[in-house]
Amino acid sequence: MKAIRLKVYQQEAVYKVPVMSNNIESYMLPTFSSVIGMIHNACNYKTYHDMKVSIQGSVDSTNVDTSTIYEIGNIKYNEDRHSFSADDRGITRGVKSIYVNRGINLIIHIVPNTKDFDTVYSSLKFPAKYLSLGRNEDALVIKSVEVVDSEYKELEDDLIADNGWYAWIPDKIAINTVNEADGSNLKSGTWYLIPTVYKIIELKKGKKIRKFNHKKVLLDEYKFAEDSNILIDEDNIPVFIE
Repeated sequence: MKAIRLKVYQQEAVYKVPVMSNNIESYMLPTFSSVIGMIHNACNYKTYHDMKVSIQGSVDSTNVDTSTIYEIGNIKYNEDRHSFSADDRGITRGVKSIYVNRGINLIIHIVPNTKDFDTVYSSLKFPAKYLSLGRNEDALVIKSVEVVDSEYKELEDDLIADNGWYAWIPDKIAINTVNEADGSNLKSGTWYLIPTVYKIIELKKGKKIRKFNHKKVLLDEYKFAEDSNILIDEDNIPVFIE
């Protein structure tokens, strides 16, 4: 199976966790939906094109910054409640803590449909626009874009991630990973439901929302035991695609 392997660096990024909180928290790695969205933006796709992605990487540090947040509601401006007004709607100003990842290195494998393969490759190899992951200002530094062969192989030796190198490991693949402490398949990582793709749902006339599908994944440093049969690229880098 051919895949496009993208290696990128980000000086900083916020991969926002969609929870109601007084803080803005970040995942360690970008979500499937944000990576797929970035690829669609690079290709200038206006409709969804099916593709599979594998995401792994490392973060040097996560720091807490503060930022002024402006929230615009549908409530009429009240000088005792709001900081400003816009078209007679109240605007509230506040301060939130933002968790910012810094020094991020990512390896992303992309398997698009055959008819889209060349477009995806050329759009990432020679981007016609500024690309980001996370916030708009979280620019990507593209280190390499390569076409690689990947196939299922039986490992001759254990394959262990470098210290601090993590991956979104789909649950069906995670059962084949090994806990370094006791040799079991039980992992010490954290399970997440990560958004993948979405559909636009119309709640009522003039009001639409995005309804996401989610994938159950384990965030962890991987270890595959000798004799494991895994999907791997030509440089012995695991590809976490089911």
